[in-house]
This record gives sequence, C-alpha cells and structure tokens, in this order.
Amino acid sequence: MLNDGYYLSIYSDIDPILNMLNFSLRHDHNIALFKKEKEKINLVHHWELERITGIKHHNISFFSKEDLIDFINEKLLSTYNLTLEDMESTIGIPELSTNDKYYLINEENNISYHSISHLFTSLIMDSEIFNNSTIIGLAVDGGSDSVIDKDLYNKHNFCGCVSRNGKVELFGIPSMGMYWTYVSEYFEKPEGTLMALAYATTTDSSISFELLPNYYGPHDRNKCDRAIKSIIDKIMNEDFMNDKSIINYDNRFTLQENKISVIMKILQKQSIIKITKLVESIIKKYEINPRNAYLSLSGGYALNCPTNSALMNHFNFKGFLSCPCVNDGGLAIGMAMYYFYKELGSFNYKFETAYYGDEYNNLSDVCLQYEKYIGSVTEQPDIKTFINDITAAPIIWFDGRAEVGPRALGHRSIIGLANKKSTKDLLNTYKKREWWRPVAPIVLEEYIYDWFDNSFPSKYMLNNFVANKKNRELISAVLHFDNTARVQTLNENENPLLFKYLEEVYRCFNIPIICNTSLNDKGEPIIDKIEEAINFALRKRIKVLYVNGNRLELKNFKKYRNNKPLCRENSLFKKYKFKHYAYLNPFNVSKVNLLLYKTNSNLSHLSLNNIDDVNRINKVCKIIIENSRDQIKLLIRKANEH
Repeated sequence: MLNDGYYLSIYSDIDPILNMLNFSLRHDHNIALFKKEKEKINLVHHWELERITGIKHHNISFFSKEDLIDFINEKLLSTYNLTLEDMESTIGIPELSTNDKYYLINEENNISYHSISHLFTSLIMDSEIFNNSTIIGLAVDGGSDSVIDKDLYNKHNFCGCVSRNGKVELFGIPSMGMYWTYVSEYFEKPEGTLMALAYATTTDSSISFELLPNYYGPHDRNKCDRAIKSIIDKIMNEDFMNDKSIINYDNRFTLQENKISVIMKILQKQSIIKITKLVESIIKKYEINPRNAYLSLSGGYALNCPTNSALMNHFNFKGFLSCPCVNDGGLAIGMAMYYFYKELGSFNYKFETAYYGDEYNNLSDVCLQYEKYIGSVTEQPDIKTFINDITAAPIIWFDGRAEVGPRALGHRSIIGLANKKSTKDLLNTYKKREWWRPVAPIVLEEYIYDWFDNSFPSKYMLNNFVANKKNRELISAVLHFDNTARVQTLNENENPLLFKYLEEVYRCFNIPIICNTSLNDKGEPIIDKIEEAINFALRKRIKVLYVNGNRLELKNFKKYRNNKPLCRENSLFKKYKFKHYAYLNPFNVSKVNLLLYKTNSNLSHLSLNNIDDVNRINKVCKIIIENSRDQIKLLIRKANEH
C-alpha cells in the first residue's frame, strides 16, 4: 500500500555531455504531480518543460542532479509550497527515484518501459471505465528511449494490451511511427505538416507498393529504412508531368510539394491498413466484440486523427480513450498511472480536463509593464462586444490554466469566425505557416452530429470528421481540402467561458463553430504567460486579446520594437555550454561521435577518460557512419548545429 500524500513523476534525464551538446536521450520532457487521498488519485499539475524553457520539444538534458532538484523545487513545486522532500515517492528518472518498483516489469513480456508508460497514459483515463470494461490499448510511436531500458534491441519497443475489468494483458506489437519519424527527418518537416500536405493536394499515384515491413524495434531498422526509402526514391524520381501513373496533378502546389504529398498519401494509406489489420488480429485472438469495448490509443502516432477516426468507424467501438498529451509530452502521467496500477491494483482516478498546465493571474502587473501599448482593459466585456471583435478579425484567447499536449484546446488559442476564408489566411500569416495549412474547428458538442458525418464527441482534437455537404460552404475556414476537419468538441462543463461566447456565435450566425489554432509563432512552443501573449499580439498587430475574462485592446503597434518571441526561462540549459567540455572530453572526441556514443547503449561501458576506450569509440562510430548514413543524418546535423 502507498501512503497518502504527493507523488512526482519525471520524464527527463541528466547528462552533462548531452547538456552541453543541446541533446537528450528523451524529448518533450515533462513532470507530473499527483496527490493520493485514500483510494482517490488526483492529477494536480502537469508541466511540459517546453512551455517553461521555450525550447520546442524540450530535448536537452539537465547538467547535474543538483540542477534538476533546484529546477523542480524553485520553478515547479514552489507553486504549492512543496519540495521534493515532501514527496511520498518520486519516479521516472533513476538519479532522483526513491524506489525502482515503478519499472520492474514482468520479464516474460519483455516490453520497453517507455512503451508501457505510453500505453497507461490513455488506458486509465477513467478508473470507472477501466475497472468495469473491456479495452483494447495500443501504444504506437517512433521508438523507445534508453534512460531506463538499456537494451532496446532485445525488447519489444511497442506494446498493446487487452484490459478486462482492470486486468491488463500486455503484448508486443509493430509500429508505423518509425516510418513517420523517418519521413520527417528526410524532408526536414514535422509529421503534422507532412500529414496536412497529404490531404492538401489532389495529386495521387496509381503505383502499387507492397506493404511496408513491420517495425518492432532497432533490429528492424535497416530493412524498414530501405523500404520507405524505396517509395520516396520512386516518387521523387517520377516525371510527374508525363508519367501516366500520376493522377490529378495539383497546380496550386510546387512540384516538390506534389511529390511529397503523394508519398504521404501512400504512407497514410499503408498506416491505416496495417493498424486495422493489427486491431482485427487482437479482436479475433481475444474474442472481443468491439461494440462492447473501448479503443485506447497512445504514443505520438495517436495524434494522427484520420487513423483514429478510421479505426472508430471501421470497428464501431463503444468509446475512444486518448488523452491530449498522447505524445512523449504526457509520459510522466503514463509512468505514474502504471506505478499506481502496480502498487495499488485498484484506485479512483479520472483525467477530468485538458487544463492541468500553468495559470497566471498577474494581468495588472503585465499591463503596467506594457502600459504604453494598452489602449483599454475591460472587465467582463459584454457579449455584443465579443461578437464585434471576432467579426472584425481573429482574436487571442487566453484563459485560466494552460491545456496540456501539443494542440491548443481553447485556453491558449487564436480564434476567429469559421465562415470567413480570410480567417484561415490570417491565422496562417500570423504563424508564418504555409497557405494550405488547415486550422481546426471548435464545435458545440450538442451540434457535432448536425455538421459532421460519422462523428462523436472529440474534446481533445484527436479525430477527423467529414463535414456535411449542406454545411461545407458555411465553414470553409476550418476544412481541409478534402472537406474533413480536425475537430474539438466543447461543452459547458469543460470550458464554461468559451462555451458561453461560442453559444452567442451560434445565435448570431447560426453556426456553432469557430476557428482555432495554437497561440505560438513558428518554431515556438505554445505560449504559457500573459506577457508572451501580448508580445505575440503586438508583433502580429492583433488588436484584441481576451485574458482570463478581461478584454484588452492594444495600440501603438508601430512603436513596438521587439520582433521575436520573448525569451523564456532556459538559461539553465545554456549555463554550462562548453564550460566543462575539455574536462569531460579530455581526448576531444568529435561532436558527432559523442552523440553516437551517448545514444548507443552498446558503447555505454566505455569511458571518455580512457584513451583505449576512446579509440574504440571512434572506431565503432566510423563503422556506424559508413554503414548507416540515412539513420544518422539528423544526428549529424544536430551535432553540426551545436
């Protein structure tokens, strides 16, 4: 049994060399605070470090244990007048963990801790459902980290489960996530951008490709790399203007964009086919009626909305379980859920809302700081003013605690009218995004069925639905070119303030939908603080902000000299840059080889302080580079950048 009190889960790592190289064995570092009171577990706060540091996908190690302790105590736990000493248990990172029970796994399953943690992020979102239902759970991403699992070559890197009434049976599964990671690295574009491009063009190919090989872990990497590279090479070398296999060429896009779009269409189709076959095999083996079962998805691939909706529509599952931070940015939650499951068996828990992030109520102080740019501040503005504001132009919406996960869900958003195409164009201009990038709709939940076919409540923007034909022209700003939309549904309990205003939009325009995109600039994490939001608005010349229910109108845009996002609290991750480099790397191993050494568990027993070991490191790294150039292209670029 566990004592009542506070528990902290940490998804991060400590390594002085990686700190100086601006690298880490983990990315999207995050920390979660829980409180246990008898049988009840509450998530108190979830911190995604990128919001604090401004380093998108925060992937820089802490230099030392002491630095991490100070960061947690001073930047995080001080919010609750707590320190690490007040925790009943701390898990997730060996240097600070108070026990090792959280990762001791039944060896017969031989599954990576990273993947199990992903699985439990969404598996136990509601203990009532978990304890009384059948759930098929899948954790699908690009791969596991080696902070806990030192030997990933001999483990399943991805896992699934069948959970019946709180009893979980784990098993290894293949993942398509690695292929998406590969194309992202190859084209140097985020997976989300590539996915959007797949659906943006009309261009397609009639060429038939064999299904890509199953990827279970690093031992499959070479054959899987070759397979996806063969598709890329085939399409990129096609003469699109003359080849009859290329159909519906889209002249709105560049030749390069058309080719990438075709590649992404192929990958998306194959991804859906392969994961559908996987679910079919689980249903058959475990004799499950999907209409009486829930589907739970976790891992970065669970951000692929078309796949999620395809599975729900194909199998007609009873319900969909997936939290907003399904990527690595939510792993601290999954690690904790797995720990509580192992230690308690049964407990009461519910992931109540997306809004477990930071809260700022310092508007008065920030207004003093930006006094010469504040035209007016209105408390509790009337509904008519809001309608006039959003009709004139998109506005910034900043409310309460930040949402967790990579998508804005109505607390750190830029919103606008869905019936104006100019809204989408302006939002993409503000964020320096490609003209074809879609923005998402927020829909009053009770009207979702009237506006989107085969739809269901989707409060964390993790599903794509097709707009009804009769309504498409009314909401052109939120539709992809194939008339689908990545929908967030909203009800009064989840977000009462925005719900009230959205109801007024419906009354005025007979459209229960607004445009929504995340409040951040290109390459910047979602904005966390009020001053960051005002800085963004001044740079983009956005006149009106709604902040915690107050209306701010800005002025003097031409006098504002800052032309970039505000610096966040990332000095800790620059503090040691090369300061101790010679001491830690006395034989001057190259930056590329250092990264290969630190990210290859087979070299971890060798020391940088021993010349014989260093010679062996350099020799092995040379072999890796010569034989695996495609795999380490991104790693080499990362080293050269720093």
